[in-house]
Amino acid sequence: MIRRGRFLVFAAFSFVVATACGGGHSTGAGGADATAPGDTGASTDVAIPEAGTATLSGPQAFPVGSASMAASPTGGCGGSGSPDVIAHVIVLLTAQGLPALLCTDAGPPDAGTGGWIDIEIATTQAATGDQELTQSLGPGTYVIGNEGEDDPDVCMLPPGSNAFLQLLTPGADDAQATAISGTVTIDSLDAKAITGSFSVLMGGPYGTTDASPPPSLSGTFSALACP
Repeated sequence: MIRRGRFLVFAAFSFVVATACGGGHSTGAGGADATAPGDTGASTDVAIPEAGTATLSGPQAFPVGSASMAASPTGGCGGSGSPDVIAHVIVLLTAQGLPALLCTDAGPPDAGTGGWIDIEIATTQAATGDQELTQSLGPGTYVIGNEGEDDPDVCMLPPGSNAFLQLLTPGADDAQATAISGTVTIDSLDAKAITGSFSVLMGGPYGTTDASPPPSLSGTFSALACP
């Protein structure tokens, strides 16, 4: 792992992407870690889009050109699991005009327009660095954690949370905005695809805001693993 946040996506996951395939996980950490949806002030009552795409709603929304995912049996926090365990998943929603950043060796662009949303979810075992990971993510609703940082990391999520969401743009090393509260819902998940939705309230780069109420951001996604 080179660093937290943005470069975790492009460095650490280059060697921990799971290659196992199969049906979605409905037991394990999906049941243990998932909670009932919270009231974030944003709606996710939208149909799941076509595979490899996503739809966004809110002041910071943009037209999505690609929706990519990567699943890992480790999570990058020190533990390891069998190949059929999905302990950590990344979903990257990239604006039209940008490449599918999770699937390119070039890394994030240094300049240009557009942006991307990085959503990461981990089991409690993975996030807390348990050595033996036996629980898998699965369908359910996961709570967003606000670390108060501009480079969030699943290894430093606050207790009671299992996910973070950040908005990044070309040329910026760290997040331009991070979710301060909300939930991410997984509808289906395996090593090759994930469908779901999210509903969050957004803060600034360090998860703070003076806005009352904070701006909402919601969306649905159907993300695919890189070919």
